Amino acid sequence: KASGGRLAYTTTSNLKGGVGDLSPLVNETIGVANQLADIFGAEFADAANVRIGYVNAENGAKGYVVGGARPAGSDPNYVFNNWKNFGENKQAAELFAIKQAVLGGTFNGGINNGPGLQGLSEQEKQFLTKSFGIRTTTDEVLKDAALIVDLFGEQAEAMSEAAAAIKQVNDAYDAQIDRAKELGISEAELVRRRDEAIQSLKTGFVEGIQDQILAITDPVAFALKQLDKDFETIRANAEDFGVGLVEVEQLYGLKRQQILEQYAQTTVSDLQKFLENLRFGDLSGASPTARLEGARSAFEAAAAQAQAGDATARGRIQDLGTTFLNESRGYNASSGAYYADVERVRSVVEQLLGGAPGFASGTLAAPGGLSWVGERGRELMVLPRGAGILPNGISEAIAGRAANSDGMSRPVLRALLDGLSEWRKQGTLLERIESRLRDQGSAIARLRARLPAEAA
Repeated sequence: KASGGRLAYTTTSNLKGGVGDLSPLVNETIGVANQLADIFGAEFADAANVRIGYVNAENGAKGYVVGGARPAGSDPNYVFNNWKNFGENKQAAELFAIKQAVLGGTFNGGINNGPGLQGLSEQEKQFLTKSFGIRTTTDEVLKDAALIVDLFGEQAEAMSEAAAAIKQVNDAYDAQIDRAKELGISEAELVRRRDEAIQSLKTGFVEGIQDQILAITDPVAFALKQLDKDFETIRANAEDFGVGLVEVEQLYGLKRQQILEQYAQTTVSDLQKFLENLRFGDLSGASPTARLEGARSAFEAAAAQAQAGDATARGRIQDLGTTFLNESRGYNASSGAYYADVERVRSVVEQLLGGAPGFASGTLAAPGGLSWVGERGRELMVLPRGAGILPNGISEAIAGRAANSDGMSRPVLRALLDGLSEWRKQGTLLERIESRLRDQGSAIARLRARLPAEAA
């Protein structure tokens, strides 16, 4: 019966025809039931109880039996008729007795063993019932119980990752102690190895915290540290494969340089943004005019550098263009000057993306270079002296080839160069004709100068 949350050996009665000393069986049954209570961290209800014994009756009923208390005044054959008989299978009787004590409930004619262990979850009850149904030894049931608690018990849910890892190490070494003794390995050696494994877990945890701090306070040092760790593994693998380390070290050097350059670029870019804000942004004390001109100058300088192939300047175009247009809108409102600045920024971006800018909405600030006109009908364009215009056929040929490519890729550049080459050929021919005509005109003028006035 239950006493203080655990089962205890409380009564002994002589069953009809009972033989032998059954106290070892009863004690073992009670011991395993209490072990299960410890594993689940639960207690038996005060009403929990179970009986186990052996009968050898005159009516032929014989063997190990499990049941509950006999009602007062019950007939002598009550045990034979209502308790469960397992014949000579002592182990099965023991398992059944433990099950009835732990899970409670009724069996054989409604005999009640009480409520059993208190506080088990439905999942724990479900899988423990399954274990009793398929296992044949108490050791197997105890192992199942430990697994069930690890997976579904409240203790498992509350256990931190660190505690779970330490428990796993302890369990692994505990499982090896008996085998180690059989082989003549001292328990002290196992304990030393276990302590080293736990210390390794602690060291890894501390290093993980330190790495997280380093990633925040010094991201470059953290990146380089991770690179070193990665290449320790790569070098070891290379040695295992018998591969030379020359290329490995070359890759390591390139990766390290890449990390340093990326950080340097990020730092410089951030400082440039801050400096520009101090010069002509919200943090400056400059007048609206000075802020606009400062933003314009910064954008134009970056545009020139980007068009010359500077990747860093190209990366700053968006921020500088946005700042420039914000300053222009604040200063010019929605006037033509603002829209001219918009066209300027747009044309730079389009040039960087590889397309020739168009000016269907008109502009008073064309950036120079190739530009589309007439894309939405005829447009008047103000041209400086000496400006060149490609004829329609060549222009359409360039556009047709460019339409099948992405930005200023190699096919587009080839198309542009082909068109310009053809145009230059035509231009050269015209220039020769004009030059010859000019030469002939000069010769005629000289002849006329020599003739008498009357002949002229």
